[in-house]
Amino acid sequence: MKEIFKINMLPAEFGDCLWIEYGPASAPHRILVDGGLKGTYQDHLEKKIKGLGKEQRRFELLVVTHIDNDHIGGIIPLLKKRKETGISFDDIWFNGTRQLFPPPPGNDGSFASAVQQGETVSEILQGDTTLPWNKAFDGKSITVGNKSISLAGGMEVTLLSPGKKQISELKSQWAEVIQEREESMNQPVMGTAIGVSSHGRSNDIEQLLQKRFKEDKAVANGSSIAMLLFYQDKKVLLAGDAHPSVVAESLKRLGGTQPFYLDVCKLPHHGSKNNVSRQLLEAMHCDHFFISTNGSLFNHPDDESLARIVTSGNKKISFNYPRPDLKVWDTPELKEKFGHTMRFRAEHEEALSIDLL
Repeated sequence: MKEIFKINMLPAEFGDCLWIEYGPASAPHRILVDGGLKGTYQDHLEKKIKGLGKEQRRFELLVVTHIDNDHIGGIIPLLKKRKETGISFDDIWFNGTRQLFPPPPGNDGSFASAVQQGETVSEILQGDTTLPWNKAFDGKSITVGNKSISLAGGMEVTLLSPGKKQISELKSQWAEVIQEREESMNQPVMGTAIGVSSHGRSNDIEQLLQKRFKEDKAVANGSSIAMLLFYQDKKVLLAGDAHPSVVAESLKRLGGTQPFYLDVCKLPHHGSKNNVSRQLLEAMHCDHFFISTNGSLFNHPDDESLARIVTSGNKKISFNYPRPDLKVWDTPELKEKFGHTMRFRAEHEEALSIDLL
């Protein structure tokens, strides 16, 4: 019987939506990590769900890594339309209001708050007792620990982020963080993936490497769920938008004095220069990175990140969009010098698929 372990990186504009399949090819188990923006559900995710037989629409796990719009936006219609599509989940991982603000004894569970999307998902999960919510963690917050979670079909999951510090910071700034996220989504878009020019891009490696690294300080990103997937002999890191120092420290605890071996890694925060550090890259031994973004907001990945990646060894970098703006990094001269390769999703492909078996 043919076995598969496949990661499908759906087009999610400047966000994440990862559809993972593992086990028997004829009847695989499934995990969904994030839902991209609202349009990701409308344009891609709903169609893919309805393409499954009704008996195949039960997923082992849904992970909502954090409350940013480009990760949680598509989750809201996914959950609201769950009865219409027939989709269900054995567990849903999300750090929401119930984990941050557990009600005191006798409280009816209603909380006055100005927050929006994080609140909406929390309300959906809280309002339907048939939906599992952090079941593997006894309903409590999801934080790094020594516990490995076993899913049906032989998948093992180990958390790398967030720590208790990051959850505490999220709790103290919950309403402010949601407001910041909403405001950031209203910023002018910097271009689109199709036809965007290379203007402003630089492949001056020496100059890029000299720029000082400044770690991401966004509280929402710090609360992001990052995790390792272990299936058969394959190891995959899905880093969400997590802070690189947190992920690196977790990898060092697991790997000891040696870099932790990975088959593939979804880089944090779409390849932001503030989330792809030398420390993170040195904490792992990985030859294949993938980046989920069309570059239409913030122009990710940053050139500084690409410089750090290509100079860290022979690397393959995969993208879930055509990216004409990245041609300056895909030249024969540069690839011959540093040994890296770049793969882009073709326009006719429904997703960028990575087969590990």
